[in-house]
Amino acid sequence: MALPKVRRNMSLLLGQLSPMETKRWADVTTEEFASMLKRQFGPELVRMIREGESQQREVGAMLCQSSDGSLRLNQECWGSRRSVTVHNCKRRLQSVSSFHVHLSGADTFSTTDLAAAVDVEQFSSLGYMKRGIPMLKVISTYTYRALPIFQRAAVRRGLAEADYDISRAVRLTNASEALALTNRALSTLQNIEKVFNAYEVEL
Repeated sequence: MALPKVRRNMSLLLGQLSPMETKRWADVTTEEFASMLKRQFGPELVRMIREGESQQREVGAMLCQSSDGSLRLNQECWGSRRSVTVHNCKRRLQSVSSFHVHLSGADTFSTTDLAAAVDVEQFSSLGYMKRGIPMLKVISTYTYRALPIFQRAAVRRGLAEADYDISRAVRLTNASEALALTNRALSTLQNIEKVFNAYEVEL
């Protein structure tokens, strides 16, 4: 009686993690994925961006793939003004992308965002307001994983340097020095986003 259930569960698990499934997402560009999110979840993403701005708290959710291949927006999670922790997909669902909101028009993935995306997801998605318009930016971790090991190490070093610059800027009392460090960190992160094939679209 229990054996068929075990076989069925193993079949579902193997189906979720099969090379074909992985290849399917690997073949999807950031532009295609952003268009997919806009088409399927646009109103929900816009609502989360507007509510996040209204409450001045970051909000996010994981995008999960079910065994039939469809995408679902997982449970909405609320955080603080500067961070949010998004819950993992439930069992039998594959993590495809996180989505979270940055406040006050901050349109660049943070060092934490980029480091976390590499380890877990196929894509990572960011929502924010830009000149009053809700925006979506998507990066692909496949492009990072496809790099030679020395280039991946360079990205990791860049993330560490940006993180160090930001932590120093926060402690400085000299405003011009703090701004210079912040701008340098921002430039580093924007260059790293290009490695991840960042694509921005209006929601």
